[in-house]
Amino acid sequence: MLPGSDAEKHFYSERDKPSGQLLLVQIDSEYSNKMVFADCGRLYCFIDPDDLAAGNLEAARVHSESH
Repeated sequence: MLPGSDAEKHFYSERDKPSGQLLLVQIDSEYSNKMVFADCGRLYCFIDPDDLAAGNLEAARVHSESH
């Protein structure tokens, strides 16, 4: 998800939006393999573009979202 994209505007309010971050990975709950986050939620991992370019994956931030 690119900063300023329609997808970012759809999924994040101005308050919740991770400023200048790229979506590195999104992991959905999946009952068939017993991987469920909260009540059927998702995990989102974001990273600063400079950290990604430098290979600094430890700087990624994880956000959870559930219903």
